[in-house]
Amino acid sequence: MCLSVAMAVSMVALAATSCVKPEKANTEADILKVEVTGVKLIREAVITNDAITMVAAPGEDVTQVAPTFTLSKGATITPASGMKQDFTKPVVYTVTAEDKMTQKKYTVSITVMEEAKKDKQVTYSFEDVRLQEGQFQVFLIKGANGAKDEEWASSNLGYAMTQQAKTPADYPACQDPNGYKGNCLKLTTKDVGSFGAMFKAYLATGTLFLGKLDTDLLLAKPLESTKFGIPVTAIPTKMTGYYKYKSGEKYQEADKKVPGKKDACVMYAVLYEVTPEAPYLNGTNSLTGEQIVLMARTEDPAETDEWTTFELPFKEVNGKKVDPQKLAEGKYNFTIILSSSKDGAKHFGAVGSTLMVDELSVFFKADK
Repeated sequence: MCLSVAMAVSMVALAATSCVKPEKANTEADILKVEVTGVKLIREAVITNDAITMVAAPGEDVTQVAPTFTLSKGATITPASGMKQDFTKPVVYTVTAEDKMTQKKYTVSITVMEEAKKDKQVTYSFEDVRLQEGQFQVFLIKGANGAKDEEWASSNLGYAMTQQAKTPADYPACQDPNGYKGNCLKLTTKDVGSFGAMFKAYLATGTLFLGKLDTDLLLAKPLESTKFGIPVTAIPTKMTGYYKYKSGEKYQEADKKVPGKKDACVMYAVLYEVTPEAPYLNGTNSLTGEQIVLMARTEDPAETDEWTTFELPFKEVNGKKVDPQKLAEGKYNFTIILSSSKDGAKHFGAVGSTLMVDELSVFFKADK
């Protein structure tokens, strides 16, 4: 009897085991965390769907940096985790999921903070662009003295999803040859067609800003996908430039036409304090965030067919002042935001509204 019972138990166990299917290989190919050796960072690394951005202290050498990555279960990465890399230019990493089929590329960059030793003027002439995926233009900020190029973020990536554009000139942000001096920036509020209506986004504003666009949030939380700001160690005092603006014919609020109302553009810049709880301003609080310290903003600039100059002083906001120690430690971000429809974040504006900007300059002073 004991032998029969034992055999029966064994057969049941064998049958149960044969019914268990092998676990499917993981298809996730994400970088979950990054740590670095060989360089001092002054900010937590920011990880988005396809990029990792890090900021190093002034004077740090980024030619021999060894990032160590925490990945999705079973995933691998190339170049290898822990291998030294030269980050004077962004490095592209490829993550392969456990299933060996799914892959994702991350552009990993380290920006070295510039030590502010003297007053300076930074001018954006919008002369340099690159074509992304053969579709739309990305505006470049040329690095000085051999430093790597930076890039403006824009509303073009979101608009690409609508499949409305046939050429780069059809996108909300593009280069125009008829600038005040050479080429210029052209921002246009666009119709988004049936695709946008599905998401209750009834127009796409031409927008350009200093910062990053988080593609993970682009559809689900579009306002929060705009991460405004880059680190600075100097204090902005004024912003100047040249602009043209023409309002579109039919103003709308979401999907409702508003007869007689005119659209307006907006151009503004903000200096704000970075905290662990709020590392960025976004589309929900770029004008109202409590951490804003200085702001320069146009107040409903007039329509004009001629190149018109503007000069915007930076004013203290929320009763706050710049802390020199925090400034030196890189605890402030700075952003510029340009838009063809000032209320475009709410999908208010007029299709066809066009803002052109050229020779945009920001003046900084080294200390308070």
